[in-house]
Amino acid sequence: SSIDDKGEAPTVDMQQEAFNQLTDLVIQFLSAPNPVSKFKKMMEVHGCRARQRIKAIHTLRGALSSIKLESCKISILSSWSTPFRQYSAYPRSEVEKLAPRGSHYLRNIESSGPKLITAVHDEVTGLYRELSCSIRDNDVSEQMK
Repeated sequence: SSIDDKGEAPTVDMQQEAFNQLTDLVIQFLSAPNPVSKFKKMMEVHGCRARQRIKAIHTLRGALSSIKLESCKISILSSWSTPFRQYSAYPRSEVEKLAPRGSHYLRNIESSGPKLITAVHDEVTGLYRELSCSIRDNDVSEQMK
């Protein structure tokens, strides 16, 4: 019973239709061959992928914070360039069409559970916070920025 785009509450018929659609989806899921085992396997894969992302980004953050030579930091960030490229479903220019595509850091881990998703998010936001601090640092070269 939320409010729609026009600011109006859904009617009883709209609520019934939504409930029927949800019921149909549940029945379709349960009637599929081995739905629970497939879903469990997907959850395991997403969980493993989320843990790998946490470890990789944590390792990257540790390496960047321990290395003092900017040229080494630039080299590390260059090798990670594709994941840091802007993700857009539709390229806005000819250059974007040719550039390697990244993707959202939460993509393909949706079924890993809220704790792992939050941990991945925390690592990524920590990394970006550290990178943004280095941009504001007057002692950092323009090449690093």
